[in-house]
Order: sequence, then C-alpha cells, then structure tokens
Amino acid sequence: MNLMFSDHAEWRCAQRNLSYADVEFVCRYGKQRRNAGVIFCQMWDKYMPRYVPANNRLSRLAGTTVVLCRCGQFVITVYRNGEAFHEDIKKSKYCRHQVTSCPYCRQVQAA
Repeated sequence: MNLMFSDHAEWRCAQRNLSYADVEFVCRYGKQRRNAGVIFCQMWDKYMPRYVPANNRLSRLAGTTVVLCRCGQFVITVYRNGEAFHEDIKKSKYCRHQVTSCPYCRQVQAA
C-alpha cells in the first residue's frame, strides 16, 4: 500500500504512538466500511490475523480506526477507541460536503 498522510494524521499518529507500518497493518487486515464519504478501517479483535500472538506488539492495534479519503490512498486521521466502532456505523452513508484535502481525489475531480 502506498499511503499519504495529512498533517493532522501525522500529528495524531505521533500522539497515539502509531507508525506507518501500524497504519498499513490496520488498513490491510481491518474491517473496511464506507460511510460519510470516507473509508473507515477498523481493527477488531476478531479480524486480527491468527499468526499474531497475544503478546505481540501488533495485538495492541485492536480498537484502532484509520480514516481514509474516498480513494483509499490518503489518511485523514487515526484514533484508538473500541467504543467508537458503533458510532462510526451510525454515520450517514453519504457525505454532505466534499473532502478536498486529498491530492488524489482532487485530481480525479479536476479531470
């Protein structure tokens, strides 16, 4: 995966002690859901690969959500809260406004 990070996402990753590899792991193995014009990649315990033992550092990623733009190549923000999964599910399926911070989506809209 070739992900780009917004300034906000880089700041949040630093606050939450998440590396690029951690975010990529969540995007690859987590449950992806499209709501509110973005993609939510959520790492639930049940989606954790079987090869990851319970004492591995990757097991701490359970409860992490990565929010990607609609093209899936630009990270908007990252947060850790297992309780937020239920709130993310309730969000509207369609975005009321355009996410213009993604350089990939901006190129597609301009073409």
